[in-house]
Amino acid sequence: MWAHALPLCDYAVQGEYTVPMHIASALIGLLWLSFFVYWLVSAATAKRIGLAFAVWARRHIGKNWGMPMTSKEHPELVTTGPYALVRHPIYSGILLALLGSSLTTGVFDLALLVIFGVYFLYCAYVEEALMSKEFPDRYPEYKKRTKFLIPFVL
Repeated sequence: MWAHALPLCDYAVQGEYTVPMHIASALIGLLWLSFFVYWLVSAATAKRIGLAFAVWARRHIGKNWGMPMTSKEHPELVTTGPYALVRHPIYSGILLALLGSSLTTGVFDLALLVIFGVYFLYCAYVEEALMSKEFPDRYPEYKKRTKFLIPFVL
């Protein structure tokens, strides 16, 4: 029906101005490329920030660090550094790094994010119970003023 008009469609009409199709296509291509670069940079940044946050938390907790869901003989309640932002910063950092990785690599890292997310949530809840027993006076106050996993959010 309108196939005879196709050779005449060399211009995209926008208001009073006409733009050649190859320029419009190039602009759309640049827009997609900039979005893709932004996506990659955001993912790489999330990975780096997540790993840095987890390492900072691990270094800051020092001798109080132990295997998940275990208690130390003479523990201290660490509430400074990354632990002033969230109660489980090592888990937060690793999950953020996995999120950044899954944005670029796809399904495998997304599956790891889900698996580790469920595991870390379970560990965090068990550790919360242990800490509440170990520090019955100080831990409830600490819980009130800090977030669980995501600073300023959750």
